[in-house]
Amino acid sequence: HNMRSSRIIRSRTAALGLIVAAAVGLVGLYAPVFVTPRNLLALLTDTALLAMLVLAQMVVLLARSIDLSIASNLALTGMVAAIVAHNTALPLASIIVLSAVIGLGLGLVNGVFVAVLGIPSIVVTLGTLAIFRGVIFFIFGNVWLPSDYMPEAFRAFPYATPLGIPNLLVFAIFVAVAMWFFLNHSRTGRAIYAIGGNPVAAQYCGISMSRIQFLVFA
Repeated sequence: HNMRSSRIIRSRTAALGLIVAAAVGLVGLYAPVFVTPRNLLALLTDTALLAMLVLAQMVVLLARSIDLSIASNLALTGMVAAIVAHNTALPLASIIVLSAVIGLGLGLVNGVFVAVLGIPSIVVTLGTLAIFRGVIFFIFGNVWLPSDYMPEAFRAFPYATPLGIPNLLVFAIFVAVAMWFFLNHSRTGRAIYAIGGNPVAAQYCGISMSRIQFLVFA
């Protein structure tokens, strides 16, 4: 059964890849500039952040939950990071770590309500979506920060190319590889799949559903 499921997943993934390739090819026939290496690199860079968000959402979905607040989490974290970068002399690496800690903390809020209190994830994250967005408007006076508010180094870092491709794309590739390894080659990753496939059987095998749900929201 597992081998059959794996073959189905691989065939669907291959079919999706062919559809995307065909779509890119058709657009390229109409507008050849679209398929130039420079444009494709720019396209991948622009979608790198979205790809990382999708990977985070994917793990939540695998555990039979959903996170509607992920974009609001990103917005609040990013705006706090921008304020810190503008008003302090912290190095960029410290701001990146701070952003990760803030995002983790906001995710843990969801995890507590879902995994500990047992409230359905769609209810919790719909509420935190509104709360995080409300915090943004409350703190920042109902205005979005312009890009020139942030220091030049802060704005330039995602598009710098010390490895030949933009840092943002490097991060996305690293996250994708790390996520693949975590889900397929770690005990916790396999437990996430087990919870998603059959939560009752997984709990009989000693897998804690609440622990897994808490982890995926974090």
